[in-house]
Amino acid sequence: MRFRRLWSRKRQAEFFNRLSYLLENGFDLQTALALIQRSCSKWSADIDVIVADLAQGKLLSVCLARFVNPSIIAELTLVELHGQQQRFLKILGDRERQHAQHVQKFWQLASYPICLFILILGMAGYFSVTLTQSSRLWTVLIHVGVMLTAAGLSLTACVYLNGLHVLMRLPYVGQIWRLRLQAQLCFQIGCLLQGGVQLTDVFEYLRTHHQLLQSKSGKLIHQAVTDALKQGLPLIGVLKCMPILPETVQTLFESGHPAKQVGIELQILAEDLNKLVERKIEVYLQLLQPLLFVLLGGCIIALYGEFILPTYQNFEERF
Repeated sequence: MRFRRLWSRKRQAEFFNRLSYLLENGFDLQTALALIQRSCSKWSADIDVIVADLAQGKLLSVCLARFVNPSIIAELTLVELHGQQQRFLKILGDRERQHAQHVQKFWQLASYPICLFILILGMAGYFSVTLTQSSRLWTVLIHVGVMLTAAGLSLTACVYLNGLHVLMRLPYVGQIWRLRLQAQLCFQIGCLLQGGVQLTDVFEYLRTHHQLLQSKSGKLIHQAVTDALKQGLPLIGVLKCMPILPETVQTLFESGHPAKQVGIELQILAEDLNKLVERKIEVYLQLLQPLLFVLLGGCIIALYGEFILPTYQNFEERF
């Protein structure tokens, strides 16, 4: 078994962006990988491994498995069933690039308030030591810090054990995860319908490719396909077995349009959902810094009321 070296999220975004751009401009997969290897010498060894695996007849999802997140590999594996690989790589590249940009913007907005908050904590610690007449705020801050740490560890454990199900229940952030998952499902099912894939073929493919179950979308599609088979429905009946999808999808199922037409409309809906996700993330990022400064203001007022104001009162009593 070869050593697994997972690429960073930023490198994955850059790789899929470059690969989708080259494929879109008419280069075949082997040539596109060779061009990426020439332009990025730091990827040379990894690209050599990928090219060697491709030369042995392995699929792209298998070749990238040691370098890319398992959830992306699960999506790519399902794409290989309906054949819309180039289009998926473009969507994936855009999605990973936007994620990297959002993370960068988050730290740009949050780094200054976080530094100020650390400075305020240091001042509170200094005052609690030098001004011995008041240590209540420092005790409160310690208790709050312990509670926040415990809550963070508990949330991390829940996410690790139940992943996306927990994230989708969180306020505000959960809505982002739900919309993103809905976009993935609409795209994959839309491509399956447009490609004319039979429900039994999808079931057999999912049964033989267990890596699909490593992603939430793969698990939901597998469950919906199994339910549709039990009810004797065609592939379009999968939409009826997925309550997580938007209500618009149910109207598509009941419209009576051909499966290929429904598939095209689902892909359009997936694009709209991705755009909605980006708009919501931008709104949340715009609100992030003002909210952090409001919290900082509350901390400064509490610091003043607990340490500085009593000191002034003591001076007045003495003089």
